[in-house]
Amino acid sequence: KKKGDTHAKVLKLVIASGTTSFKGDESSLFIALAGMVPKKIGNGMAIKIAEMIGNRKFTGTNQIKEAATYLKKEKVTGEDVVDNVEAFEKATGVGIEVSNEEISKIIAEYMKDIDAQLAKGRPANKVGALFGKLSKNAGLKWADKKVTKTMFETALDNYWGEESEADLEAAKAL
Repeated sequence: KKKGDTHAKVLKLVIASGTTSFKGDESSLFIALAGMVPKKIGNGMAIKIAEMIGNRKFTGTNQIKEAATYLKKEKVTGEDVVDNVEAFEKATGVGIEVSNEEISKIIAEYMKDIDAQLAKGRPANKVGALFGKLSKNAGLKWADKKVTKTMFETALDNYWGEESEADLEAAKAL
């Protein structure tokens, strides 16, 4: 079965559900949802999750992944939907918002912890690897990853200054 077939199936389920309040920025969520149908969840929960995306209850792909984990643990398959919606929403981070202030505080603490590494300079650090470690912080589990990444990159620029030609040349030499 081709990946496109599964994506088309999910889109048909979304249309059939009558959910029409999509804002247009949910594509990554639907791709994550499509990756779960039909192997990990059935049509009933796919429609329910699509509705939750449309109602902005699910805003991150991490919530979709947690939904799959929860549904597997609770053995929800086929056309079934979860019996305990409150427990499902709690397990998937519905309603939990991580403020920019909280994100900023976690970033500042993280940068303080890795100051010795940061002091080696931009070329000696792989920003993707640093962000990967930061994103594993439990306080950021439900934070918007794009916002967190932008804030982290800004904090790094403030620490090191804007990336220069010398930085680029030094990175090539490594």
